[in-house]
Amino acid sequence: MRELLVAVASIVGLSGCYPVLRTERPKVEVRVRDEHGHPIEDATFTLATYRYPFPTPSATTFLRGRTDAAGVVSLPKKRKWQLEILLPDGSAWYSWRSCIEKPGYRAVASAESKFEGPIEIVLKASAVSSSCKWPGENDAYYDVRVVE
Repeated sequence: MRELLVAVASIVGLSGCYPVLRTERPKVEVRVRDEHGHPIEDATFTLATYRYPFPTPSATTFLRGRTDAAGVVSLPKKRKWQLEILLPDGSAWYSWRSCIEKPGYRAVASAESKFEGPIEIVLKASAVSSSCKWPGENDAYYDVRVVE
């Protein structure tokens, strides 16, 4: 049995491959309020996950949630085992962008990549409709922006 373990460890070591537990999606808690501090219910929160190296719009994943009566939306953390290689660009890591929008308010896009603790977002009332525009195939892969 010991010989088998040594053989497996040697093959893994010589191949340059190793397993890594990566955070594919952070735990997210967002609190959405209006300018007067009142919670905004039913706002749409979108989290985009970019996988590096070489992120592309077609490889970007989106997860959407809606705020509850308290103006809160929560998304659970997601971790994933990945096999990585000891070569340049042989590993993968993740980055995130987000957007919150609701009709009657100006949308807010963020390049926040660290979701430590609750995030407070204030939506400002607006007579002009706005929304988040996510990149297409001919756009910069990370360029979420608000359009009116």
